[in-house]
Amino acid sequence: MHRDRRQRAPGRTRTPTELVTPTEPGGRRHIARARIAPTPSGYVHVGNAVNFLLAGKLAGECGADLLLRIDDLDAPRVRHEYVEDIFRVLDWLGVQWQIGPQSASDAVEWSQHRRMELYREARETLLESPDAFYVCACSRSMLGDPERSCSCHGLELVQGETCLRMHTDGDDRPVIWRRDGLPAYHLTSIVDDDFFDVTLIVRGEDLRPASDLQRQLARFLPGNTFPEATLVHHGLVTDDRGVKLSKSAGSGAQPLHLTSALLADIEHRAEGLRSELSSAD
Repeated sequence: MHRDRRQRAPGRTRTPTELVTPTEPGGRRHIARARIAPTPSGYVHVGNAVNFLLAGKLAGECGADLLLRIDDLDAPRVRHEYVEDIFRVLDWLGVQWQIGPQSASDAVEWSQHRRMELYREARETLLESPDAFYVCACSRSMLGDPERSCSCHGLELVQGETCLRMHTDGDDRPVIWRRDGLPAYHLTSIVDDDFFDVTLIVRGEDLRPASDLQRQLARFLPGNTFPEATLVHHGLVTDDRGVKLSKSAGSGAQPLHLTSALLADIEHRAEGLRSELSSAD
């Protein structure tokens, strides 16, 4: 079934830049749309803010639209105050986006829950490749036990009992569809990036393995454009001890105190990462 993604994307949008320009003189691919995709499972921390600012800068340099996508599918961890905090920090940073919710009250119209049909369609397509994907009843701890091996074969996907996993070149067998009946991050991310015509993705170096996995995954979804996107992996944003800032490690437990000194620090970090990327080029 043919879908015009731009017409179906909800909310207020401006006229997008040219979406398809394969190459420019010299063979460089034209970048048309970047995105920032925060997860409202905690308050925005400094690492998030640096990524927002860097993505906005790179989008501006490339003449790309910027999409705000809020990854809100994990409902038990999502809180309204976390969603509000995303807009509070973006406004303070001066990051401007052209596509996506314009306020916390507008976010529900752009929720990932409204795209469940797309995720289910992708899941059914993946199930048509049994050599690459399989239904599994094993827990993570069972798979991590060297004395046990997964013998799941011929199972059906049943909410609460089984999940869908992907065979990879290594020992990892990532979950693509969770046993709670929801798609996993890797699937929602590439489906959403395709749906919104994203062509530039700016993420931390720690997500490079995820990028590689998502490229593999997307190749089993005919027409998915994720493998064609330009991925930029920037250096990690760390604290004073050199530890990566992340919500899982406790960052974002409290809202940022938005001061001029903090803004200067975030801008300095973003500019430093931008310079590192230029040097790498």
